[in-house]
Amino acid sequence: MAKTLDPYIVDKERATAGVGLVAHLFFFLLINSLLCYICLTSTGSFQYWIVFPVIGWGIGLYLHARSTYFFSYYKQ
Repeated sequence: MAKTLDPYIVDKERATAGVGLVAHLFFFLLINSLLCYICLTSTGSFQYWIVFPVIGWGIGLYLHARSTYFFSYYKQ
């Protein structure tokens, strides 16, 4: 038997998940911009270590977006 869900609760949880994703994206851009600035100004031998945090955090951001919009429990 399929369970019925209150549409108000579903919409509220979707909005909360969307706000969390936007906050995650904002901090991703802010902190990685700062790290990029530090990498480019302090590294003398052109070692771009910034690639590793950006890729790692980018994977986390992708999984967050995927779970928010594509694999939602309440997806109709």
